Amino acid sequence: MLSIIIFFSLTIIILYRLLTMIKNKTDAMEGMVLTMSLSMALGLIVGIIVALPLEGHLLLSTLVSVAIASLIGLLIGLLFSYHASFEGVFSGLMSAMMAVMIVEMIPMEHRYIFLFASSMFFILTTVFCFMFLLFRKNQKNNMSIVYFGAIIWVIFAFFILLTNTPTSFEQIEDEHEYHTFSIERFR
Repeated sequence: MLSIIIFFSLTIIILYRLLTMIKNKTDAMEGMVLTMSLSMALGLIVGIIVALPLEGHLLLSTLVSVAIASLIGLLIGLLFSYHASFEGVFSGLMSAMMAVMIVEMIPMEHRYIFLFASSMFFILTTVFCFMFLLFRKNQKNNMSIVYFGAIIWVIFAFFILLTNTPTSFEQIEDEHEYHTFSIERFR
């Protein structure tokens, strides 16, 4: 799990550095779209990573993941404008909250598959955003660098996530009072 956290922290740092390099080349609407899509994809991953070790503590994992994802969305949005930062906060908040709820609902063996799918979604969203910007700014010669970097990053992410997926899962009895209720309580 530590290598997954290190991998995504490194990904966020690289992404933030790339965004600082292009922030002056985008207009306000492109900045808002970039902020919304990247914050949403990162919020999914943050929600999953926080919910995995805090299994069964729905409130704590929701609060921690929402705070982290909102902060990431705010930092990405502040590169472009205050409106983009507002968009980033709420995109990160919504996706982190949904990811935590999904992780709590699905069985343990499917949680790492969900993390892998969300990671690939994040990488593809990032590649799409940068490809869109390069295409709009008529810098088609830089597209091959983005393609090559994305392919390397996907392969690296695949091996990081593959080596950290547990091979056996313990069956944990799920007895939450808020998941079950009886009609007799309401009479």
